[in-house]
Amino acid sequence: MKSSKKVIIIGIFSVLIFSTFLIPNVSAQEWTYIGIDTERIQEFSVYPSEWYIYNNTHYGTVYNHSIYEVVKANITDSFMGMPNYPPFYGNFTNGTCIYVNLYYWNTTSDERWCYEKEWQAFYWNGTAYLGIGTFIPINEDTGEVSGDILSNYSYFIGLTFSQVNVTFENSAIYPNSFSVQLWNTTYNNAYIRVNFTERGILNKMEGNLIFNMFNMTLYSKPAQLPPDFSFTTETGILTIDTKDFKLNVTINNADNNNNGIIDTDYLYRVFNGTGWTTWAPIPNLIDFDLGSDAIEAGYGITIEVKNMYGVTQEQILVYYNLPDETSETISGYLIFLVSIIAMLGVSVIIYKYHKKLKL
Repeated sequence: MKSSKKVIIIGIFSVLIFSTFLIPNVSAQEWTYIGIDTERIQEFSVYPSEWYIYNNTHYGTVYNHSIYEVVKANITDSFMGMPNYPPFYGNFTNGTCIYVNLYYWNTTSDERWCYEKEWQAFYWNGTAYLGIGTFIPINEDTGEVSGDILSNYSYFIGLTFSQVNVTFENSAIYPNSFSVQLWNTTYNNAYIRVNFTERGILNKMEGNLIFNMFNMTLYSKPAQLPPDFSFTTETGILTIDTKDFKLNVTINNADNNNNGIIDTDYLYRVFNGTGWTTWAPIPNLIDFDLGSDAIEAGYGITIEVKNMYGVTQEQILVYYNLPDETSETISGYLIFLVSIIAMLGVSVIIYKYHKKLKL
């Protein structure tokens, strides 16, 4: 009987530490990856397409890392096919599920094993809270994990193990460090300690369940940064002699969603003196015109570039050299004189030619 109970607990905990949280949203029914227009899943700090990678030491597995790829999230009235979860929760209604692709990764051999595709990982509707793992909700007002959220998290851990007659004598939450701990002092030395980042991303989980030690530590997470770019004129020279010229935008390589692929989804716009141009894909060179009324002066040119994490604005100052009108006038006058002289010369030659014919 004890042996079978251990197997049950191992099975439950293996799901717990390889899972993902989900939660409710107000404005949208589904969140998916749609390039630059991808939105953060409300009440979480994660976006579809992101990869969260963890270093695992437990159960003697050869897959020493796990990868959680956030696929999508939606509103649903069931969790893993269940409409409710008695006796602790009522019917599931208007809850948010985050779906993940879960991979195990052996960094020594670089072998990856897909455990589950588009896994309806966990469920949260403000009452029913099922799931534990890589991220938990944040408070939308502060952008950080709150004490109430940590209390919910701690409650679910205790609830999960109580169903197989495993209880923890003590529990505590530490809002200042975004941490939770459950432990025993008399029955045995079992404990679970969990620490999150302020944005609700699992930072470290460790525990001793007597029959097994485990540890799960954040290996890498998305940077979630807006574009890092610069721009200049086509030649790189900021003193120009023409009103119309080209601009060259350079975006520094980045993998902001941590999926191992350099980001390519960007849009740009330019302030043309009266307003912003329409957002558009970035061409090799951008045409720019100072306008017919340009005078000799410095001109600030502003460009914005955006990705799904935000917008970055950069500005350069170009100096326009007004053409020398005096030299142009002199040059034109000389050309006029040369033309007159040439025409007179031709007239003289023709006159002499005709005079010679008469003789």
